[in-house]
Amino acid sequence: MEEEMCHFFASEYGWTDDYIMKNVYLDRYFIRREIIEKHQRQEYLKQAHLQILPNLDKKEIDKFFKELTEEDRPSLVGKEVKTDFEALKKAKEQQKYM
Repeated sequence: MEEEMCHFFASEYGWTDDYIMKNVYLDRYFIRREIIEKHQRQEYLKQAHLQILPNLDKKEIDKFFKELTEEDRPSLVGKEVKTDFEALKKAKEQQKYM
């Protein structure tokens, strides 16, 4: 999980592993990831208009947009999320011994 989180933020923002591990809490990771993935889907839609759509028939276009715009999980954006600092502290302690 940590490697995935570090890779995700390093590739998106250029942050270092050390910065990510010290400054990004797990709950914020899921919220930021959702926002970034939504933005990426919007970028894919823009690219589709330019490249893919002229070569598809109407049925394929509708299927493509439906799959790209469907939300397959509940959104965390805009909801109050509280960080369980005690659980994070325990997890960090456990990881030291792994």
